[in-house]
Amino acid sequence: WPLQTGHHRVFSFDESNFFKRDSFLPSACSGPVNGDSPSTMKDIFISYASEDRAIAQRLAAGLEQSGISVWWDRQIQVGSEWDKTIEDALTAAKCAVVLWTGHAKNSRWVRAEAREALKHEKVVPVMLETNAIPLAFTGIQALRFLGWEGVAKSKEFEILLGVIRAKLEGKSIELPEASA
Repeated sequence: WPLQTGHHRVFSFDESNFFKRDSFLPSACSGPVNGDSPSTMKDIFISYASEDRAIAQRLAAGLEQSGISVWWDRQIQVGSEWDKTIEDALTAAKCAVVLWTGHAKNSRWVRAEAREALKHEKVVPVMLETNAIPLAFTGIQALRFLGWEGVAKSKEFEILLGVIRAKLEGKSIELPEASA
């Protein structure tokens, strides 16, 4: 597979025969599905590096089971303009969860998504690895969940769920000890 040609999105297959984005492409997790209107947009936009897809998938499933609407890149329709879809979703989302890992720190797309979410005061940074937050974001309060794998039935998930619900309701919340 070629790496990148112009502005085309390049896909490859992983071991389970699902498409996956190559690491140089956007790693956002949310965007409108064809036919979605602003009234059907999702609450949460999850930004993650493609190498961390399993964590993002567990988080998305847990949030949906808790009644929070999530849309992520695995649902982008074939033929859709993926970059516009991602931009629209980030704009429409009420909250953007950024999963910071070493992979995410090195992703220009995760950093761009985080900057945009920060600009609109809807970012919820989650540090999953030590020193995984880029310098530009070190002054932003983050949840420090080192080693967390996105499991819903965990103390970390409950804390994150509380922060997200407060953000969605426009309320402030006292950050727990698990923040940095």
